[in-house]
Amino acid sequence: MIVIADDDPLYDDDLKTILGFEGWDDVTIVATGEAVLQLVRGPSEPQAIVLDMMLPWNQEDADGGMPPERPEDLGGLRVAKELKEVSYDLRRVVVITAFHNEKANALLRDLGIEKSNILLKPARTTEILWRIRRACEFRP
Repeated sequence: MIVIADDDPLYDDDLKTILGFEGWDDVTIVATGEAVLQLVRGPSEPQAIVLDMMLPWNQEDADGGMPPERPEDLGGLRVAKELKEVSYDLRRVVVITAFHNEKANALLRDLGIEKSNILLKPARTTEILWRIRRACEFRP
């Protein structure tokens, strides 16, 4: 299973369609960080996670509408921290974000997410697919 963790339905649907064309039929879309963690703790751990840095942590954050002021409060960064705590291999996480902040990127790298797996939107489809394929190589 590939997880797309993003709260932009148009982007999510497009990426899911592209992944389907590439042979990934088991793609799950979630819109909050809590939902990502539920899947990771579930019966079948995702092969890879495509994670939006601005992902809301929970539905309350999503309904609030205002992004956090500090990079360390971003939902995507919180998800990465939680994934590390549950021993999910962060080499299997591809971060895609419209939010470019060097401090946030440094925090992601400190957690173990490779710099090359942090992509700025709009990322080229070929780049996203290559990163997902590479992330899947680290399957447990």
